[in-house]
Amino acid sequence: MAPAEDLADYPCPACGSTLYGWVKVQAERGQEPVLDRCETCGLAVLRAPTPPDVRDELAAISRGPGEYAAANRRSVQAMLGEGHWAAIDADRRLYLTPQATGLLFEKEGLEIGSIRYPARGRNLGWMWQTLMNAVTLRDNFARDARAGRIRPDGAGERMRFAVDAMVTVLAAIPVTVLSGFELIAVMFRRGGEMVIEARPIAHVAADELGETDDLAAG
Repeated sequence: MAPAEDLADYPCPACGSTLYGWVKVQAERGQEPVLDRCETCGLAVLRAPTPPDVRDELAAISRGPGEYAAANRRSVQAMLGEGHWAAIDADRRLYLTPQATGLLFEKEGLEIGSIRYPARGRNLGWMWQTLMNAVTLRDNFARDARAGRIRPDGAGERMRFAVDAMVTVLAAIPVTVLSGFELIAVMFRRGGEMVIEARPIAHVAADELGETDDLAAG
């Protein structure tokens, strides 16, 4: 865990509050990047020398006009995994909460219509892998091994690979059963993924004005 007194060099991009060191993340080549978090809106930010580009980050989670999908930093799985949460991606700077989502979208001229939490999809995989990370030496071993991203070099790495492979096989069924708790988390709006519907604020204002004109005409 990153020390609480370790502060980022820039404020929270959502609400402007101080960002505190939260956790170190296991990454490739032995690197341990730091995730900072805002204690006001809950946003987590992967530390870098410069602030994140919010517009680029939102573009990366866009599914098309008006729809976005993002990992939920207020989810049960994020709470359980912290720095070992399977949804953490070293290429992603921002990890949203519902509150931070509203603030960031508003700054980009977007109005939130709804936020829903899917009962199926990658959130279930994230929960499974997060729980598995608690018993393997390497985070996201099953996912990375299946994708061919792990190439153990040397006797020590091959031994670690063998241990993680054996543990994954033995723990697969009980972890699958436990990952069903994600469905309960979804019921309480604490699911691992948020699907966000949004539209430009100017369009919202125009629609409301049109409704007012209709009422006046009626």
